[in-house]
Amino acid sequence: TTDNKILLYSYRNINLNDPDFHTSLSFVESTINKSIILIRGINNWMSSYVTWHNKNQWSVNTDQAISLWIDFTTKAFENKNQYSEIVYFDKFISNQNYRNYLFNSLKLSHKNEKCLDKCLLYGGGSSFDGSTYKDKNAKQMDVLNRWKHFENTVWFKEIQNNKEIIDLNKKIEDLTIH
Repeated sequence: TTDNKILLYSYRNINLNDPDFHTSLSFVESTINKSIILIRGINNWMSSYVTWHNKNQWSVNTDQAISLWIDFTTKAFENKNQYSEIVYFDKFISNQNYRNYLFNSLKLSHKNEKCLDKCLLYGGGSSFDGSTYKDKNAKQMDVLNRWKHFENTVWFKEIQNNKEIIDLNKKIEDLTIH
């Protein structure tokens, strides 16, 4: 989507208060430097988290995971001036107008919607199995509705009634009104 190559770093389950965190990319030399933070809604984030842990046969501490999401999202908003953009993943995937807004906001060139259907041959996330989505089938991954498989669980019902989570989700959605 740009004339320049883009180097993306993904930080997952990190301590945002770690003093070394913000200097970790100091070795990257570029004329373009955009810091973007990506936030998923809790329903889809938790579904991915639980699916990933189950897939790897790891124990799942949903209370800890919920706390991690709240902490990450809260800190993202507290530090929002450090980012070129806070991207709401759920809306990025589902709304072309929002993608257009981000594309223009980040001053990218060569906009191409085809990139949304590209997928690595494999990946570390819960959506990847190494072959199902590799041949331009990324849109077939139903990453926005996985939560429906969990809607009768205790943890899912808890997050639907948690005022702090409801308020944070509202703040995320408010980011996307352009």
